[in-house]
Amino acid sequence: MKVKTNNTAILIYHSVGGFHKEMLDLNIFRHQLKLIKQRSYEVIPLAALVENIMGKRVKLKKNLCLTFDDGYEDFFYNAWPLLKDYGFSATCFLTVSDINKDGYLKDHQIEEMLDSNLLTIGSHAMSHRHFLDLRPEELNYEINESKRILQARFGIAVDFFAYPYGSFNLFIENMVESAGYRAAFSTNQELRNRRGQDDLFALKRLSVLRDYNPLRFLIKTSGLGYYFSRKL
Repeated sequence: MKVKTNNTAILIYHSVGGFHKEMLDLNIFRHQLKLIKQRSYEVIPLAALVENIMGKRVKLKKNLCLTFDDGYEDFFYNAWPLLKDYGFSATCFLTVSDINKDGYLKDHQIEEMLDSNLLTIGSHAMSHRHFLDLRPEELNYEINESKRILQARFGIAVDFFAYPYGSFNLFIENMVESAGYRAAFSTNQELRNRRGQDDLFALKRLSVLRDYNPLRFLIKTSGLGYYFSRKL
């Protein structure tokens, strides 16, 4: 679906203060949230972002989205209390097969956060596999079954999808759209597709993993974040 150009920064985190290779130090994350607050950004949910892109709402001047992939349990213990204190909304993209495993979010933790109305959950597929290596029937299972299970388990609509490893193509985009998602997200800034850059099923996110430089972080949160991301 062709949509209007959008400059809203969609930030992506994985582990916050945990023990994973993509871990961001908790004190740095705390400082980043403080900078967001000080600079008067409005942290909006992905649903509002999609509506803004499609022109259904007045576009906000300074807004951004916070997303977290994989569903590590340190999100609940480290990131979530800070997000709740600031009143910042966030989206957690869950890999369904990892839920309830050691080191990953548990059902009761997800339910508790959903009750706050600050958390949105999206699908990060059934398993964390490279989509470009999968057969159509495997893709169908990863995309459709993950949505079905999350919706049934938590009693909510699951409208957003994050491509594992950021890998996708036009065929995969069309499958995600056909599954009933409203939008899909990638971390891969190099990928382009035949539907154009302004595509609800190829929305680009900016990684802030181990991003220790406050200036770099501020540039990424600005409307110029996507332009400068490769240079930084």
